[in-house]
Amino acid sequence: MKSADDAPDQRRDQLCKTVAKSTTFAIVVDTSTRMMTIYQNGRQVRTVAAVVGEGYLPSLASGLLVADAIGLGLFALSGAQIAEGERRSWIVIVLMGTMTGVAGGVIRDLLSGVIPVLLRRDIYASAAIAGIVLYLLLQSAGVRRRWAFIIGILSIVTLRLLARALNWQLPVISHYHL
Repeated sequence: MKSADDAPDQRRDQLCKTVAKSTTFAIVVDTSTRMMTIYQNGRQVRTVAAVVGEGYLPSLASGLLVADAIGLGLFALSGAQIAEGERRSWIVIVLMGTMTGVAGGVIRDLLSGVIPVLLRRDIYASAAIAGIVLYLLLQSAGVRRRWAFIIGILSIVTLRLLARALNWQLPVISHYHL
């Protein structure tokens, strides 16, 4: 027999399944169990424990922070690869990858009613730029595309998580002199 305590878990599970079925790709993070489930085309692809950096990450929604960093890395490098496939210059590849990577976070923040992370002092777009540039440099140095892609994603995720954990922020220009 199920207890009343099981009802919120059942509602959460049903909501996750509904979201996953209505999208092509979804990452669902359960911060209470610290598990991340990845859905593709409505089917569960993988469930992983989101305990990376346990004890080093900020306490507020660290599972969501890890998922956000992974999403930033995946989408930034995927956008860069699409621009690269179109034989664009390196600057266009970096810009397209960065815009693709940060767009999801901006939309999420706008729908949540908070100031987009892109407009704060956080290292967010800068992490995407650094990872994409590293990806391009590794390829030009002869590293296979697949490994450059993986290393680029890992560098974005690592830089983003370290920036949050160590409170790294971009400088602010406080006075404009014309």
